[in-house]
Amino acid sequence: MYTTLADWLQHLENAHPINIDMGLDRIIQVKKLLNLNENIPIITVGGTNGKGSTCGFLSSILTAAHYNVGLYTSPHLVKFNERIRINNCMIEDEELIQAFNYIEELRQQANVSLSYFEFTTLAAIHIFNKNNLDAVVLEVGLGGRLDAVNVFNPKCTIITNIGIDHTEYLGDTREKIALEKAGIMRENIPVICGDKNPPSTLIEYAQKIKANLYLIDKDFSYTSQENQWNFYSEYKNIASISHPVLKGMNQLQNASCAIMALILLKHTLPVSNQDIRIGLIEIELEGRFNILAGQPAIVLDVAHNAHATVVLADNLDRMGFYTKNIAIFGAMQDKDIPSMLYPLKDIIDEWHICELPTLRSADLEQLKQAVNLVCPNKPVFNYENFYQAYKNIKPNLPKEQRLIIFGSFYTVAEALKCVGLSDKKLTENNIYNKAINQAEACMKRIKSYVKRNGRITPSQQNALDNLSEQWIIPYKPALLENLLQNLVLEIGFGMGETTAKIAQTLTQTNFIAVEVHTAGVGALLKRIQEQNIQNINIIQHDAFEVIKNMIPDNSLSGVHIFFPDPWHKKKHNKRRLIQPEFINMLLPKLKQGAYIHCATDWQNYAEHILLTLNQNADLINASNNEGGYAEKPSYRPTTKFEHRGIKLGHGVWDIIFIKKYLIQALSKNQP
Repeated sequence: MYTTLADWLQHLENAHPINIDMGLDRIIQVKKLLNLNENIPIITVGGTNGKGSTCGFLSSILTAAHYNVGLYTSPHLVKFNERIRINNCMIEDEELIQAFNYIEELRQQANVSLSYFEFTTLAAIHIFNKNNLDAVVLEVGLGGRLDAVNVFNPKCTIITNIGIDHTEYLGDTREKIALEKAGIMRENIPVICGDKNPPSTLIEYAQKIKANLYLIDKDFSYTSQENQWNFYSEYKNIASISHPVLKGMNQLQNASCAIMALILLKHTLPVSNQDIRIGLIEIELEGRFNILAGQPAIVLDVAHNAHATVVLADNLDRMGFYTKNIAIFGAMQDKDIPSMLYPLKDIIDEWHICELPTLRSADLEQLKQAVNLVCPNKPVFNYENFYQAYKNIKPNLPKEQRLIIFGSFYTVAEALKCVGLSDKKLTENNIYNKAINQAEACMKRIKSYVKRNGRITPSQQNALDNLSEQWIIPYKPALLENLLQNLVLEIGFGMGETTAKIAQTLTQTNFIAVEVHTAGVGALLKRIQEQNIQNINIIQHDAFEVIKNMIPDNSLSGVHIFFPDPWHKKKHNKRRLIQPEFINMLLPKLKQGAYIHCATDWQNYAEHILLTLNQNADLINASNNEGGYAEKPSYRPTTKFEHRGIKLGHGVWDIIFIKKYLIQALSKNQP
């Protein structure tokens, strides 16, 4: 057994005699020993291109709907941990090592050899199973029928499109490849196909096994406008959706497949239109037509086959005019490289080719021959590695020109390291650099509830860059020392407007704001600066862990928990805050006489909160009103919804409970 992730990965690369070894017999033998919970709904996504984006959309939407979601994709760009995520956060090295050790024990027990992909797939499933998730999204690695993820039975499958790739394993025609990819279908299980011209073999196979097939442009579709797009199906239409963060018209096709899948799973994993909107703008996925900020324009794309470069060419055309288009290109030796280059022959003016840090890399001679064949009159420059190419081009690139970096996941991975979208950014999901440098040794993975990085405005980012060090307390599993007096914990305050107003009203109270997403941190820091607020600190981390590990006993004068979002799902990230387990953990942290104030827009939230708090013998309802709801405290601002008399908006229902004094707690046991 190995003690570091690097050692494990190096071992796995050489542990099986064949790198790509199609077949399910070996992995099935080990899977039988895993003792899996087969009731967790799985969505399996296959296809030639767009699989990663579609998986990302599914995970992001389900996470926005506050489900606990496992996501397994491949390959990774910079760090292996990218492949296995829970609630869009990468699994840490320690948990991966434990999973690898466990799978190795089972592999030895089964007495079989496993390929790199088979072994890591089983490790991912073990991690998901151990974390008791609500849903799992699996990306097919190669083909479908004989791919390792196909040993797990899905509730729904998606096949994004069918292109010519991996012909030595899947066949040399779209019809043959489609049949391999159709192998992930199941009888009576919905399958969504995003290919606008699906091969007949795919349709015939679905009919043969009686899968429920839904085709794009027949059973569901989309239309696009300049700033928004619309989704249509016989079950649901969604109008005026903001374009996804992922750029390119092909992403609407991928997003439509994800939306259709979730519509068909509405009884298993219900999501709202708002969850869909949020998920599409909060997705984080590197290398899918990423346009880097600033000038000159730099485009990163993991286009690694002819189908993908056709899409890349279309997306480049939509960007507008540039005086010159320069490409840095590297590819795998087993690819049909001329076919990859052909869609870009009239776009790229100058080629810079490089070898990649893998034994599968095409050498310079193979790359040069392909470029000269397709673009015989275009200049070609050779480099031993990506860094040399980038170092030669970037400093001398005028702002009116454009640099396109594509050809392989390895190409984009090298680019990410060079342009500053580094391993550290992908690993830590940090929102502030200065503060994290001071506390990097004790920093833990930020929980899913607070990892939302979408829609950060320039002014919010400026506040994050300049004010984080002063007002943000990094999470660490150690009790806070020298706590401020009259301390109140704020949980779940969204963009921070309400927290700021309360802090300005209760000037003698000090607040720690917990579990706020990235844009909310930036917004609150702006308010702290602009309004000269001196009594708020921020810990961007899971409330459970902050309370358990950082807050001393008898230190809190109060707790505010605000619920501004609908609670119509079976699972909701804030539902966990008003449960006996959470309240019992919180109570010792409260001083005698301290309060718990919950405010919510939604009546079913309020009913649940009131019931749960009433059941705790150490708490007493501060309200004497019929029904048990409190009058709105003077410190809580009135919302525009309340002004209109509408039962919506932040904090229409207020519930306030007090921790009983010791004498009251003792008196309940007296005869």
